[in-house]
Amino acid sequence: MALADQLAAQTRLLSAQRGLRATMLIPDAREAEALILAIQAVDAYAEDWADAPREALEGLEQVLAHDTVLVTDERVLAGHQGYLTEVEVSRDGTRLATSSLDGTARIWDAASGRLVATLAGDSGALFDVGFAPDGSRLATVGGDGGVRIWDTATSAALARCDGHTGSVVQVAFSPDGTRLVTAGSDGSARIWDATSGEPRHILRGPGGAAVQTVAFAPDGSRVASAGAGATAWIWDATTGARLATLAGHTGTIHELAFSPDGSRLATASADRSARTWSVATGELVAVLEGHGGSVKAVAYAPDGSQLTTVGHDAVARVHEPETGVLLRELRGGHSAGIAALAYRPDGARVVTTSYEGSIAVWDPATGERVERLVGHPSDVWGVEFSPDGRHVATAGVDGTARIWDLDYTKVAAREGPERDVRFFAFTPDHARIVTLDELDRARVWDVASGELLMPLGDGGARGLAVSPDGRHVATIDEHALRIRDIHTGEAAAALPVPDGAVSVYYAPDGARIYSRGADAIWIFDAATAPRCSAVSVRRFLELEHGLERTFEDTGDAERDLERG
Repeated sequence: MALADQLAAQTRLLSAQRGLRATMLIPDAREAEALILAIQAVDAYAEDWADAPREALEGLEQVLAHDTVLVTDERVLAGHQGYLTEVEVSRDGTRLATSSLDGTARIWDAASGRLVATLAGDSGALFDVGFAPDGSRLATVGGDGGVRIWDTATSAALARCDGHTGSVVQVAFSPDGTRLVTAGSDGSARIWDATSGEPRHILRGPGGAAVQTVAFAPDGSRVASAGAGATAWIWDATTGARLATLAGHTGTIHELAFSPDGSRLATASADRSARTWSVATGELVAVLEGHGGSVKAVAYAPDGSQLTTVGHDAVARVHEPETGVLLRELRGGHSAGIAALAYRPDGARVVTTSYEGSIAVWDPATGERVERLVGHPSDVWGVEFSPDGRHVATAGVDGTARIWDLDYTKVAAREGPERDVRFFAFTPDHARIVTLDELDRARVWDVASGELLMPLGDGGARGLAVSPDGRHVATIDEHALRIRDIHTGEAAAALPVPDGAVSVYYAPDGARIYSRGADAIWIFDAATAPRCSAVSVRRFLELEHGLERTFEDTGDAERDLERG
């Protein structure tokens, strides 16, 4: 074999090996490693992927599809020297601001991730940051009790609001940008002039418990505050008068949120419940129970039709806000408590972030997890959507903020809200897709409509493949390799399988079917012939791709792949 031909054959073999290896790593939850291998598998064929080995392309497809891991257009905003406590997106979507325990706030260009400005206070950690509605100013609050207002164009300090005698943990601008409200550990919430920094009102409820959360009503007429005292209050934002006392929780209130129309207030508490209240009367509307731990955050859907709560039990719960009735649970996206959530502006997606670094994107209408955002290695405390809903920004204790691009297209076919698709295959014309879910059920779907066309058997499938001509589907289970007509589901053949066979592939010409085990690959005739003798992964690739053997067949698939 000429040197050039042998090098090309070696490249093809290595590409196929990497693609197979990437597919094999997915069940072990080693998606990051699998993704690297899958990219390497197709890298040599980047100019014309049509020439890449089928195993390489399939490896990349499966890694990108498995658990719907998002890998496109992530921008990492690095530079802080401490945990990030919050992330805020300007209303026009052009800027992003972060606050950190390192005592600084930073302003970033949202499109490029470029650092625009670093804002440093006198001392102490910063706990929150907020843009004015027009984006011209930024407010920061922190552990030294100071509230600062900055010019976002020049980075100049415009005003300092002094008065709190302890840490200030939250800040929010009024909808018209003329006032600020802050939450302090000194037991008060305070309203300030957002231009001069002069105090307007001190909002202090009985008991003097630390205030942890504050919010303006959508029309700016009212302010709500709550915290460690398990009671929330509604205040007149113009006069500072207390309008209502919301009592009933038995634990710290971590967060509150006004409904979009301003008629309701939702509170999330350490007593494992959330509650909704009438803003006009202060009366209790509904109690939302069911979490197995403290309820950390709460948010209304943009149209007010839903209310989502998240907690330390790693579950998000979507409720009907007027009755408290549970509509659905968003479960299985996290292995530790959920720290924060945000609705997309159109209400079609909810993002939740966790104390173990995972980020999940959900369809709140179905409860389906449609995306996982992988990158932060540990706690993610802040999350916010861009105004156009295409991007989501997150803030983590790894000292970085990250921007994720959610503008992608997904296949219409779905396994249903409660079952993840763990493997799939298209017909050549892309008119149908065959899926294998976590209950080992193989199904055929119509791609255009997303409708289920037929099930293939009653479950137990370990793998599946579509024939190159699109006429048949091969599935493998504990007892047999089964070939079915993709249009009718009728059985065309059932071949006995050896112990350990866990997947199935068609040869490019459709004449052979392969099944992979831990240490070998078995080769079948696509019609009815019994299996051939087992060969190692290395030997299989030599046979399939015509590479002359360069070392002795070991019979060990794992070792062969590593040596490749």
